[in-house]
Formats: sequence, structure tokens, C-alpha cells
Amino acid sequence: MTRVHPFVVGHVVGAAAVGLAAGGLLGVPAALAGAVIAAGGALVSCLVCWGWPGLEARPVLLWPVAVLANPVMLVALGLMIEGSECLIGDNRGWECMAAAVAVLVATLCLLPPFGGLLWRRVRRQSPG
Repeated sequence: MTRVHPFVVGHVVGAAAVGLAAGGLLGVPAALAGAVIAAGGALVSCLVCWGWPGLEARPVLLWPVAVLANPVMLVALGLMIEGSECLIGDNRGWECMAAAVAVLVATLCLLPPFGGLLWRRVRRQSPG
């Protein structure tokens, strides 16, 4: 039986927890959608990391690749670029909502790879 790498487990579970908590502020359907979307993005990120730099790479290389390979992060960065007038204060109002949410989503995307790195370390140190 093939075992799932500890980084993948920690990253995906961490992403699902972050998505669940963030979506939970808006209700149960949003919590479930947040968990699924975040976990899906983390899975794509893990596939990229598996190809390069490898799931056993040093944390200083693996974390930024895991963050930037996440499609949720890439969409958030795109929305931030598109709404840059809102972020620098030149534009205000409801049309700036997407840019504001994108900043929050991008910030939350920084956390799950730490879960992967932490779980990888815990599994290495545990006996057996």
C-alpha cells in the first residue's frame, strides 16, 4: 500500500482547517466550500512540489514553492493586481470588495504549508 507523504497530509489538512475556519464566519455552506477549495488548492500545490523541489526539500525552498503553486493564491494575487487602485486608496466603494477579500485569502494561503512542514517534522521524529 502506498503511503501519503507527511508534508501532503499536513498541508492538505491545514488548508482544509483554514478554509473551514474562514468560511465558517459566513455560515455552514461557506465553511464547507472554503474547506474543499482550500484543500483542492493545497493538493495542486503538493503535486507541483512533488515534481520540484521535492517533498523532502529544505523548508526554506519548499514553503515558498508550496505557497506560490497554490491556484487559490494565484487567483487572489490576480484579483489584488486587478484591484490595485482599491488597495492603494485611489478607488473606494463596493467595487473594492474583491480586492479586500483577495488580501485576506492570500494571507490565509501562507499558513497551510507550515502545517505540512510541521507534520513532516513530527513524523520524522516519531519512532517507527
